[in-house]
Amino acid sequence: MAKKKPVYADLVEMFRLKSVSRSKILSRSKSVTNTFDFEENFIKRERMRKMETQKEIGRMRAELPKYTLNDIRMFKLPFHEALILQLEETGYASTEAYIQQLFQIDEQLRLEAGPQSFVWTRPALRHSDNELKKLSDALMQAEDEHKKGNYKNEFDTMLRVAIDFAFNYSDWFWLAEDLILQCICTANTFAFSGKHEAISRYVYARILYEKIKNFEKAEEELSITRELSLGKSWNVKSFLPEQTDSSNTLFMSANYLLHLCYMRQAKLFFKIDCNQALEFASLAKKRAVEACYHDGETMALYIKGQCELNLGQTKDAVSTFNKAFYIQSKLKSEKGMCEARVELSKAYLMHGSTRLALNTLLALKAMAEEHGFQFYLAQAYRYLGEYYLTCGEPHKATPLLSDALHTFHSIGLMAEADQVRNVAALSSGLELMPLYIPLLQKTDKRFADGFENLLKLAKWKDSRWFNGAWNELRN
Repeated sequence: MAKKKPVYADLVEMFRLKSVSRSKILSRSKSVTNTFDFEENFIKRERMRKMETQKEIGRMRAELPKYTLNDIRMFKLPFHEALILQLEETGYASTEAYIQQLFQIDEQLRLEAGPQSFVWTRPALRHSDNELKKLSDALMQAEDEHKKGNYKNEFDTMLRVAIDFAFNYSDWFWLAEDLILQCICTANTFAFSGKHEAISRYVYARILYEKIKNFEKAEEELSITRELSLGKSWNVKSFLPEQTDSSNTLFMSANYLLHLCYMRQAKLFFKIDCNQALEFASLAKKRAVEACYHDGETMALYIKGQCELNLGQTKDAVSTFNKAFYIQSKLKSEKGMCEARVELSKAYLMHGSTRLALNTLLALKAMAEEHGFQFYLAQAYRYLGEYYLTCGEPHKATPLLSDALHTFHSIGLMAEADQVRNVAALSSGLELMPLYIPLLQKTDKRFADGFENLLKLAKWKDSRWFNGAWNELRN
């Protein structure tokens, strides 16, 4: 007999089936919901990506340089053409006109010099972008100051750029010359205190002396500078930083360059006109004193003394060289004192003061040996040898001249060595002459064996020549 099911079993089964169907429905609804959420997130991500891309493009675009019309013109046209157009548009009429004038000057200088000249091969201003930009910037700044009425600032700007082109660039001194002339014109036009004109003329003189080599014109400008700065404490350190000594005033600097100009003239005239050289040497000495340039003063005294010796003014020469020695002794310069003693000994000899000459040369020899000055030691040997030779004592002169010859050779001064060699040969000959004279006397035909002695003497001379020539060829 079959087992009877409980009454509630059907109800349990029914509820089970309902719960299974409900779970299936819920699982299906969850899958649909998940699919919808994925699609919605994908759309949002795409939208966010596009927004980020747009932001990045905007940022990169903002970082790009913004070119003006002038920038584009600078890129497309040659720099000098674009610069002229820019100056014209921005109202810098004076700068534009001056640069155009400089272009013409540059071209004219090149044509006048010709294709084979240095001027032809140097860089042209219109094709030198860096220099042209530096120049135009300074000129625009100067024009701005001029419009404001700040004429001193205008002058300072022009002077600084002129100095820069003169001494910091190798091929632009012609441009510096034109700029400095503009500075002089500005200083004269607006009647400054005189300092600005003096400084500009001093700089112009340096350009003429160091770069253009127009020494006569440099001397003129320096003379004007000297007159303008006389008694003034003006200094050029702010414009010329290489002049680090703040005690050097403009007056002293001008006198220093004038000293160099006069020294150059004195050296040029020394071989052709000693009177003219003497005048320039005296002027050089005065300017060196005003410049507090003691070594320059000594060099001027040397030339002055040498001119006086050539003119026969031996007493004045002695006094001049004594002044030179005094200056060098005050400076405690051993080499300077040696050089002064060399010149002083010559003056004493020519003046006839042989004892003073000897004492001077002995002092020179002692100082040169003490300090190891080989050149001055050789000079001492040489002039001591010449002194004894002049006094008729070749036996004392020959060893000294041999020492001088050896010393000159050891320091490589062959020209001086050749000069001493000739004097040493003369001294050796004079030293042997007393022995040679009796031999000559015995060749007199009044002696019975005179002819035989003559033959012996000739044979001896021939053997000496043959041995000397053979040794020379063998060596």
